[in-house]
Amino acid sequence: MRLLNVSTLELYDFTGDDVPPYAALSHIWANGEVSYHDIINGDAPLKIGFRKIQHACRQAIKDNLDWTWIDTCCVDRTSSAETTEAINSMYQYFRQAAWCYVFLADVFTVDDALSEEDRYHQLRRSKWFTRGWTLQELIAPPRTLFFDNAWNLLGSKGCPEFDVLLSEISGVPASCIEGLRSPLEFNVATRMSWASQRRCARKEDEAYCLLGLFDINLPLIYGEGGRAFVRLQEEILRTTSDQSLFMWTVDEGNPRCWKSSSVFAESPEDFRIIGRKSHILREPSTPATVTQLGLSISLPVAPVSGRDAIYGHPDEPAGPFYEAYLNCEDDLGGVAKIYLRPVEGGNEWQRPNSFHRIATPFQHYGIPSEYDAKDIFIKTRLGFRLHNAPTSTSTIETPHSFSSLEISPPIATAQGEELKPRIFHDMNVIQNTYSAMTIESLEDILYEWQVESLVGRSFIPEGVLEKILDRETIKHICGTLMPVSQASASLVDRVMSSSQKIFVVLILSGLSQFTSFVIDSIGLTDEHLPMPDPKLIHSKSPPGYLKEQDSHSWSQWKIVTETFARKSYSQRFFEAQWQVLAPVFKTKHLVSHLNLTANHILPYLKQHLGQSATVGAEDDQVRNGSFSDIRKVVIHPNHYSFGDYGLGKNTNNVFAVKRLHAVDRMQFELEREALTQFREGRPRHIVQLLATYEVRTGGGNDLFADYYMIFPWADGTLRSFWGSQKAHVGDVAIIPWLLRQCLELAKALELIHEGRSGFPHESSEIEPVPRYGRHGDVKPTNILWFPNNEASETNDLGSLVLGDFGLARFHRRDSRSNLTSTDIPRSMTYSAPEFSTQGRISRSVDIWALGCVFLEFITWFLEGEQAVTETFPDLRCSRDSYGFISDTFFEVFEKGKGTEKYPTARLKPRVQDWIERLHRGSTQYWYIHKFLALTLRMLDTDPLTRIRASKVAFEMEDLHRKCLRDMISFPTRSSRASKLIEPVGHKTSSILRNVLRRSMFGP
Repeated sequence: MRLLNVSTLELYDFTGDDVPPYAALSHIWANGEVSYHDIINGDAPLKIGFRKIQHACRQAIKDNLDWTWIDTCCVDRTSSAETTEAINSMYQYFRQAAWCYVFLADVFTVDDALSEEDRYHQLRRSKWFTRGWTLQELIAPPRTLFFDNAWNLLGSKGCPEFDVLLSEISGVPASCIEGLRSPLEFNVATRMSWASQRRCARKEDEAYCLLGLFDINLPLIYGEGGRAFVRLQEEILRTTSDQSLFMWTVDEGNPRCWKSSSVFAESPEDFRIIGRKSHILREPSTPATVTQLGLSISLPVAPVSGRDAIYGHPDEPAGPFYEAYLNCEDDLGGVAKIYLRPVEGGNEWQRPNSFHRIATPFQHYGIPSEYDAKDIFIKTRLGFRLHNAPTSTSTIETPHSFSSLEISPPIATAQGEELKPRIFHDMNVIQNTYSAMTIESLEDILYEWQVESLVGRSFIPEGVLEKILDRETIKHICGTLMPVSQASASLVDRVMSSSQKIFVVLILSGLSQFTSFVIDSIGLTDEHLPMPDPKLIHSKSPPGYLKEQDSHSWSQWKIVTETFARKSYSQRFFEAQWQVLAPVFKTKHLVSHLNLTANHILPYLKQHLGQSATVGAEDDQVRNGSFSDIRKVVIHPNHYSFGDYGLGKNTNNVFAVKRLHAVDRMQFELEREALTQFREGRPRHIVQLLATYEVRTGGGNDLFADYYMIFPWADGTLRSFWGSQKAHVGDVAIIPWLLRQCLELAKALELIHEGRSGFPHESSEIEPVPRYGRHGDVKPTNILWFPNNEASETNDLGSLVLGDFGLARFHRRDSRSNLTSTDIPRSMTYSAPEFSTQGRISRSVDIWALGCVFLEFITWFLEGEQAVTETFPDLRCSRDSYGFISDTFFEVFEKGKGTEKYPTARLKPRVQDWIERLHRGSTQYWYIHKFLALTLRMLDTDPLTRIRASKVAFEMEDLHRKCLRDMISFPTRSSRASKLIEPVGHKTSSILRNVLRRSMFGP
């Protein structure tokens, strides 16, 4: 046994009694797991799965343990012998663990506002309870702790209330979970039923994950498919005479029902209905054995009379049927029996996929005396349609209808891996014929194509269904659901043209028997998705918030749920549909908006560690602001189409998703409208809104919504640029770039201030009304930095883009400057003087804020980051008129006498001193000095005389043009540098002093 040291993260081998106390980790495998070789090679910290290993080790240290066993890294899976030993020993590994830590990656309970009921609801929905391998990990360990995604403790085995909850979720009796009863004390059918609703990624693992529950060993043969589960049942028969092994059945709505089959079940799912409460009545006199002719067993056999004698599968001859009595009762207390059909030419029998019981209890009436037990042979191998035992080790042949999967371009994930289905690599033989394709195999393929989202839920990417489903495949699948004569061309046409997602959801939810009714009879198409919550769908009338066309869909879904009859069927469909409904964000000319529910699976993928290679980039996944938070996400490439948004090709599929804080729909629409103004023309220096969506929560008519916006992801902001580009402080080579970026920011404000036409409907003849806007929150953290990683010159540092229009407002001409300063939100540091002097608020507040940013930009260029972030802010801190410490650039004082006093503003003396300091420091940089003079005109404390955005842009463009002219006139680096640092003349210095004097004494 190999264990991981929790302190050094080194692996050691132990044998026999030398194994020390250890903790075992139970979890669901995901992308980026740490392997044995990752630990050996030192690559473990680079993997996504390293985080849970760290937490497991920390918890082990808290529990005074030095060792842990984790299946991903403690087993060398490149060794078939080691893998076989580990799988056969896994139950004992967990049984012998001092502690077992169950990590539930899809359970989030950090919100203190969640009630206990909400927490338990999240626990119930965890995928951990749906996986085959985790069943033995629930039962085997004597002591278990359950943790959520953040490694908060949820509960532990041994707590009676928590054990009852685990029992309700898993179907395993609490006495078995608590360790009061061994699983071997329960009959075979009962143990099988515990696994009946659990899934495994590989067909063979449906058998291998149950070895410990039956205390048997099997050689592992990956590639044999369903034959593995038959071998498991054959091995069980060698260790027990428990005939409940045959108490499996198939739903009457399932196409397998009444079709001739092996005496053995095809999967644990066949025990879902019967096994939970079955029990053995007595031990048989003769144990059953497996022979070449089939299962040799002694059972009472009687002919079936009445209706059941002729009932059977439409594709097979009807009757005669016999019934064989087992030594078991079913859950209703009736004696269990199975149907048999004789095979001509001997004492051999076949079993249809059905199970029956005697309604009267055995102890009252018993088995008719004339039917004594007789020795019979029941066939065990009729052939497995997809998962036959391998007949060769030749190259896999894929069915023609699926050949496109292997030759089509793979879909890339954020990790750079290909999203190819693994199913064909797991099998050695697949016949090149449609008869080999079954609903089960198609379900496996759909499962293999699923992609795990950021929150742990899986979805099938857009476009995959078109690759998987062609006409012949659909026709064949429909033919397995009904006689071929009834598999009408219209049904196939409907599925192909408009109902592929409905078709797939029916398969994924195990309701394929309703395909013809739902698609052909009712006429549901993919446009009708999603199905409303079944808990609400039986309301007398649709909720008032539904549109008229949705009300019609509501009535159709109501018919569907009534046809399903069972509430569990409706719930299964409801939960399965989200796998095919991951939204696709598309924007061309107009910004698209999607209305989603909390059940939708967003196509955001888990990020790859080390994805950002930009030096100094902000790698944090969430940036929190006063009015919103912005999250970095990787969107699946099949789930967005934004066209050219002016920032080059997005090779990493990385975007920013902004969630607005505490807003109603009107606030959201205002910001959306502000950003939509600039979609046409796609100005490079105004951030492009790519798409928006809202997520509705609540039920009935009480709906609430969270609002989201999607933008290009910037590696940083102007603030982080200053911190990361220390090498360019004072570098004359970047002066043209610096002037160009500030020019574009000024143009961006000009575009906002001077009006932008709306977008009328194509058929409208009415001229759009000009809209005049105000950004309202210009500051370094709202200026985004997009580095140019492909630039050939080192002085091209990327693009600065004006973003975050959360406080932007747009007005018509008659109201563009007629707002008061009260109740208008803003960032205090860069707020204009008129906010404090109770003046009218106009677009000029943006000019003041941009002037403050330009002053800080010049400070960075001349003196570096520390001067911007520490020295200058500390110098300008002083108490404002209310007595609070403020780092604004101005101060308010009273002017006039007596009752005629009024508040006015001026630059703070220390800000004036700082500008003088920059003036002295910039005398050797002619263009920077001119830029500083323009900046001072932007910091005019009188909004009426403050320079306009158009004038700023005009003068910046002139300054930048002259700078470029000198770059061309002086091509060598030395001559160019000498021109760029030409001493400032007397005239320029006097202009600067005059502007500064006016700012010192106020208007």
